[in-house]
Amino acid sequence: MLRRFRLSTDLRISARLIPEVFQYPENDSWSIQTDEKKQITDKLNNSARAWWLLSLLQLLSPTLRDAVRGYIWEEKNQPVGLVYFQRKGLTDAWYIALIGVLPSYRRQGIGRKLTQTALDFIRQREGKSAFLKVVACNTPACALYESLGFRHFASEIRFEHAGKVSLPACPIPSGYTESPLPLSDWKTRYEFAQQITPDAVQKYTPCRKSVFRRPWPAHVAEAIIRKAEGVREEASIIESSGRVFAIADHSVRLKPGGVNYISLQVDPAHLELAPYMVHRSIRTVLELSPGRRIEIPTPTWQEGLVQTLTAVGCVPRWEHLNMGIQLE
Repeated sequence: MLRRFRLSTDLRISARLIPEVFQYPENDSWSIQTDEKKQITDKLNNSARAWWLLSLLQLLSPTLRDAVRGYIWEEKNQPVGLVYFQRKGLTDAWYIALIGVLPSYRRQGIGRKLTQTALDFIRQREGKSAFLKVVACNTPACALYESLGFRHFASEIRFEHAGKVSLPACPIPSGYTESPLPLSDWKTRYEFAQQITPDAVQKYTPCRKSVFRRPWPAHVAEAIIRKAEGVREEASIIESSGRVFAIADHSVRLKPGGVNYISLQVDPAHLELAPYMVHRSIRTVLELSPGRRIEIPTPTWQEGLVQTLTAVGCVPRWEHLNMGIQLE
C-alpha cells in the first residue's frame, strides 16, 4: 500500500528505515557506513522532535511546503520503502532526493511505483523537470530510471579522507585573497553558480535566484536542526579584483559519531586555486573535528578538484550518475 508522507510521524519512521534501505548485501561498498547512519538518524530524530515547528514554518512560507514531499510503501502495515523529493526553490525543477526499498522487498516493482508516484505528483505541481542521483555501478537502478525516461547528464565522485592525518599548509596563489562567506549570502553563490555551471547541468538543475534565495523560515529551521545535531557550518570565498573564483563550504560534526563534509567549487579557468582549496579545507575541518572521516562530493566537470583530491590521497568511494527527466 502506498501512502503520502506525514511530517508528524514519518520522520521517526524514516530514521529507522533509511539506514536499512541503503544496505546492499550483494555489494557492501554501496552501503552507508556506521558514521553515516548516526548522522542520518540524528538529523531525522531531531527534526521529528521539532515537527510542529517545521509545520508552522511551512504555513508561514509557501516555499517550504514543497521542501519535504514523499510517500511511504507499506506491506502488512510495515514500512518497507520510501521516496522523498523537493522543489528547487520556486522553480519548476525538482530533486528526487531519496528512493529506497528494504533488501528483502526489492525486485517486486516497489521502487518503480515509488518513482512513478513522485513524478506524477511533480507533474501535478506543474514541475517541468526532475533529477536524481544513483550509484553508477548499480545497474538495476540505472535501468529502472532509464525505462522511466531519465537520462544521464552529469557525474559526481564522492571522495573520502580518513580524517586521521592532516595535510601540510599550502600557500594561496599570488593575487588572490580569502574571506568568510556568510551562510545567508545567497547572491554570491547564485552569481558564482551562473558563472561556472555547464549548460548541460543547468538543463536539469537551473541556476535561478529562487533556488539560492532561501526564505527566513528555512534559515530558522536549518539553524535549529544544526544546533541539535551539533553541526557547525562555515564558508569562504577566494577572490581577485572583486571577482569570486572559488567557494568552500565546511560542515563539521562536533558531537560524537557522524561525518564531516566539504564542498568545493572552483572556476575552471582558475585551476591554480584547487591545491590551496583542498589543503586549506581539510586542515580547517580536522582542526575543528579531528579524527573524523570527511566526505567530499565533487562533480567530474570540476577536473582540477578531481585531480587534486586524487593527488593528496583522497579515495573515490563511488561515482554517482546525475539523471534527469523533462516532464513537459
